[in-house]
Amino acid sequence: PIAKEVYGSDYLRIAYLSANPPTISQGDSSTIITLLNSHLEWGGEEGGVHVTGTPVVTINIVERDLNSACTYSYLGPIGMKREWRLVWEYDPFEGWIHSWQWVFLYYYQDNSYRFEALWDGRDTENNLVGIGEYPFTAIAQILPFSFMMDSKEGKITVTAPAITICDSNWDSLSWDTVLKVGETLYLQVSKGEGNPSLQETIVVTVKSNLTNPVGIQLTLTETTPTSNIYRGSTLITPSLIAKGEDGVDEFADADITTPNDSNAFSAGMSPKKDMGEARKEGDEKKMIPPVNIAFMQAAGIEKLTAIYGDTSDTAFCKNQADWFYYSGHGFHTYEGITMGDGGLFTPDEATNQWNNDLYTVIFAACSMIDVNDYLGYFDDNEDGTPEVGPTSKVFPGEKWANTGPKYLLGYNASAPAGPYTDTAIINKWLKYFSIKGIAQSWLKVNADYMAAYASAIDAKGYWYLVPVYDPKERKLTYEARGPIPRSEW
Repeated sequence: PIAKEVYGSDYLRIAYLSANPPTISQGDSSTIITLLNSHLEWGGEEGGVHVTGTPVVTINIVERDLNSACTYSYLGPIGMKREWRLVWEYDPFEGWIHSWQWVFLYYYQDNSYRFEALWDGRDTENNLVGIGEYPFTAIAQILPFSFMMDSKEGKITVTAPAITICDSNWDSLSWDTVLKVGETLYLQVSKGEGNPSLQETIVVTVKSNLTNPVGIQLTLTETTPTSNIYRGSTLITPSLIAKGEDGVDEFADADITTPNDSNAFSAGMSPKKDMGEARKEGDEKKMIPPVNIAFMQAAGIEKLTAIYGDTSDTAFCKNQADWFYYSGHGFHTYEGITMGDGGLFTPDEATNQWNNDLYTVIFAACSMIDVNDYLGYFDDNEDGTPEVGPTSKVFPGEKWANTGPKYLLGYNASAPAGPYTDTAIINKWLKYFSIKGIAQSWLKVNADYMAAYASAIDAKGYWYLVPVYDPKERKLTYEARGPIPRSEW
């Protein structure tokens, strides 16, 4: 109902303006509620026209105009305004006389309305808005009367929903954990207020950086109607992370020292698939894992990323590489290589772990690929003096040879120092291994750099370098000896 203004008391007012909920997560929506009151007058001494119509409410937010739908209206009863007035009348016999009379002035009507507009958290280009506060203005009017208008302001706060990859107790998964295919992936999202009367669901995306970069969809369910916590889980399947021999040539590396040689290995292995690098204690911010037992057993990882809106969380999952390069320290006595925390990774910990896809392992570390100590570098009988093998002792190379890879490259005593010689060796090996063979090129390149203790294990057996003096050139060189078959170890 609208009318010509009579006594200046017509009005349209926004009595209430609110967003429900006032705080949302990115990707969520909020309903903007507007309550209107109107007072209209018409007729009487000033005339006026009584026309019936519904007000219009427009919400402006992030430069978007949202049309509000009228969800409720109440048209009050029509009332009449009268008042006592002193009225003068002329009587031909008595002249001017006056009296108090009840005089009609105008009709009036009071109405109320409820309007709702849905904001989907997007801007004029249909992009999700960022984190922050977003003011909005409600403009109410009754057309075509410009005086029937009112406006009011409010705001909606947009926060980042938090998606978390959890352990089975729904605590945040330790960032350096390495999951495996067949294990359960637990996901939790905390987000803005939803409908308190419904146990709602949301859909998140889980993808891997190599096997399935498109990802899968997973539905999470609110734990209770008012918790704003959503949970769900799924098995990590080979469709998400490849497992075992997958027909893809891949590499990975781990380094606890200056990583020049590991970086060179990674660069030279391209365009093979990069299955990750580990660096000493790791870097959580960059999601570079530490050289720990989980990464060493995996010998290659993919990154699993769970996404909801503009928020995400990432975890590591085992996808074993074909080529694995380790650079650090090895200890013949303990048959192990050093990890980032100072602990040792031994053949026992690699057993039943390095048999998925691993084809070649390179140890840029001392004394790991030693079989029988043929040159007598170590005190094998523990009698206080070094002796030439073979002896009854089971040597580190023998144990590493039983872990699964076809090729093991390394050293039977001291390894070349870094960061220059070891980097030069790996760079030259990368140029020749596809031509001269994995093991033979390793021995030749190390001999060229006078790395006397280079050794290798392949399907034929054990290979190592021996010093040879060239009387004509008057210099010491190194030649490969082998293969010594496993039956003779």
